[in-house]
Amino acid sequence: MHNWHLGTKDPYSLLLTSDFRVHGTHGKYDNTWELQLEGGERGGISIYSTLALRTLSTRLFPIFYKENQIIDKSSDFNNPPVLKKFFSNYALIEYAPFEGLDIQTHIWLPDNQTLLSKSIIKNNAGSAFEGKVNWVMSLTPLETGMAAHLEENNHEFFLLGQAQNAYVAFLLNNGAKPGALSYPSLSLPLQILPEGLSTHQWAFTCHEDKEDLLSKCKSLIQSDFEALTARMGVFQQRDEIIIQSNHVEWDAAFAFSQKNALQFFMPDITEDLPVAILKSRNPEQQNLVYLHELPPIEKLSILDVWYLAGVLPGSFSSIKVIVDRYLRFINATEETVTIQPYPILAEMLWKIYEKTEDLAWLKQAYLTSIKSLNFWFTENQDQDQDDIPEWSHALQSQFEQIPIHNYWHPDGIGTNSRWIESPFLASLILNELNRTNQMAEILEITDTKEWIEAKQKKIKTYINDSFHNRKKIFKYRDSITHASPSGYKIFETGQSGIYKINKNLRSDFRLNVKIFFEKETTRKIRIFIHGKTKEGNTVEEISTRQIMWSDQFGVATSKQVYTKINSIEVEALSLSEKVIISVSDYAEEDITSIFPIWNNDISSQRVNHITNRWLIPELLQPFGLPLIPVDKQPKGSDLFNNVDLYLNRFILEGLIKHGQLELASQLYTNLMNAVVKNLKLFKRFYKSYDASDGYGSGDYNIVNGLLPVETFLRLIGIGFWSESKIEFTHYNPFDEPIRVQHRAITILCDRDHFKITFPGGDFFQIKGNLPQRFYLTTPTIKN
Repeated sequence: MHNWHLGTKDPYSLLLTSDFRVHGTHGKYDNTWELQLEGGERGGISIYSTLALRTLSTRLFPIFYKENQIIDKSSDFNNPPVLKKFFSNYALIEYAPFEGLDIQTHIWLPDNQTLLSKSIIKNNAGSAFEGKVNWVMSLTPLETGMAAHLEENNHEFFLLGQAQNAYVAFLLNNGAKPGALSYPSLSLPLQILPEGLSTHQWAFTCHEDKEDLLSKCKSLIQSDFEALTARMGVFQQRDEIIIQSNHVEWDAAFAFSQKNALQFFMPDITEDLPVAILKSRNPEQQNLVYLHELPPIEKLSILDVWYLAGVLPGSFSSIKVIVDRYLRFINATEETVTIQPYPILAEMLWKIYEKTEDLAWLKQAYLTSIKSLNFWFTENQDQDQDDIPEWSHALQSQFEQIPIHNYWHPDGIGTNSRWIESPFLASLILNELNRTNQMAEILEITDTKEWIEAKQKKIKTYINDSFHNRKKIFKYRDSITHASPSGYKIFETGQSGIYKINKNLRSDFRLNVKIFFEKETTRKIRIFIHGKTKEGNTVEEISTRQIMWSDQFGVATSKQVYTKINSIEVEALSLSEKVIISVSDYAEEDITSIFPIWNNDISSQRVNHITNRWLIPELLQPFGLPLIPVDKQPKGSDLFNNVDLYLNRFILEGLIKHGQLELASQLYTNLMNAVVKNLKLFKRFYKSYDASDGYGSGDYNIVNGLLPVETFLRLIGIGFWSESKIEFTHYNPFDEPIRVQHRAITILCDRDHFKITFPGGDFFQIKGNLPQRFYLTTPTIKN
């Protein structure tokens, strides 16, 4: 266990939520809080929320008094606050506002409507301390709310406010009196002898019934914090991977990634299971408790769940519950699924089987995987039925920001995804086939073997043929012509009219149409392309409905492929608008151009060429791998310089599979540097990070911004860890040894050995040639 001592300049993310493992759900809204060690306008200790967007701001903070001194700013404390312990719903901080006055403050969310705190103050000075502490509740209401103010009930003072339809109350015990401040506050005198102790507790609660508020505060204010921390410590041992390296900042980033990931689970008030899961959770959101009324597929895709499972390798039981709900939802549809899970479903199902070794569960998982695969080989996903599927829409890929799919940014290409065959999707589908085949072998099912192997062969051939020997990347291609032309402009105009082109194209090419405009208005633009295809002369209309419109432009892709353009007719084009028609660009290079290295089907020699000739010189940057190479970045925009951790994780795991451990270590270090930088500066995990300077952007406390802990375990040689066995694949490539603890077992990962230490102190060493497998239980021998 870590002995944390994290100050205001250290990396942390102190969002506090109710925890699904302790049944902490009441009411309709989910209140998320942020503990700030140096926050708010006053720069002191504060606890902040919007109460699920029902207030503009709700903030609780202390002010300390001694004689003529008033201190609330953390930088003015004798000992500024440090974080000593944390869970998803709890934090312990220590600080000394005055010399010798040492304070421990516990903060706990017992449920999603309540916040509790207990402060233990010890006077370590040589003389008696006399002063006071004021706790302030600053509530900035919306129009239908009410700011905090002082109330009295039977000579007992408390603070009351209103957050839209709910009332909020704050109660400080030990006979607190009204504070003499411009803020609504409660004041408690402090008279402490040398070596003496003083303890006070407070409760904040939110409820629609005003009459219940004070009684609820009173019932909660004496809660047992020691019992809570003991229980949460057990959960931490069970559900989290504790990593101890020589870099405390790394250890903190791993710990907070897992803490924040556990906060995405929402408790079920009826089943004692996490039935719903969020993609992000922070104080600037309004999350409703009753999320289980919607199918889980509405909130996170299976790709998000796959990544979350990589953040939480020690909490697979909770991940399995979510996946089981996906399976029930998918299997409730017809024989072929209509709402398609991302093509990483079989990968996720196989990982769960590896952890559980549950054959009955695997049989159902296999049937679902076959159903999912059937979807990808329908005409809707594979127009020419060549067994190389396409995305039906950019959004289906979940990486619509990649230029070839991007139809909402001026520098995007925006080709309709239906006309693109990509090595990225092909590699995902190939992996799904491989995993499904593994399931069939375990289950001794043979009736799908021929079908799967035929699909595997086709996709492997496509991936191999898509490799560009000079550039050392895998190319996109047209889904019908199977060509990969470079894009170039063939026509531009700012006026309506009929324009003769008479241009022969080098081959049969598809066309992209872009329409730029300066202001939003109703448009009736139509474009007619008069040209020649292999079947003869044709006229194709690009109507307003076919065009994908964004704020600055619209884009469309021709259905026909042309060998010659005779003329172009433009109708209803305004004076401030412009039309550009180009050959669709399939030579675009991006991070998915090397995605096939994630598969085992690519030779290590080829991976060597890819990394040395393209990944390192073209893509690798100080804070990770961006969407496109440095020299392809458009001027005046850093959109395509964003680091997407999902895609970076895929590449990392490919590098590890192919033994590129030095490069994988460098890439993980770069990603860690981005995450740590933002945790230190902003106390947040961000959706993406800039590859050049590391600054985060987009939503915060979102699954996309957390570190993939499981990938790090694989990097340091722990290829697999379940309740029954641990597999060691290679030795730790980092210079310093790294300790990993889970469920009271500690593994020391060094450059030439592993040491497994058990709770009683017994240990076992792994040396020599790898891979090796260590069984924690007696293995089952299959007859």
